[in-house]
Amino acid sequence: MKGKMITVSRNSNQSDKCPFVPNNFVEKFTGLKSSFYTVDFAQLDNGKRIIKSIQIDY
Repeated sequence: MKGKMITVSRNSNQSDKCPFVPNNFVEKFTGLKSSFYTVDFAQLDNGKRIIKSIQIDY
């Protein structure tokens, strides 16, 4: 997809009221040298967002 984001999805256990990860945070990964990757984000109780894991398929 030439570095374009395909989808951002909530975890299956999250309610519809849970906010999505902001695009400016997600877009930091569009330059990876892989066609397929998964980034698992989390939001802490204090509102800070972290990256829990990155899976890259070459």
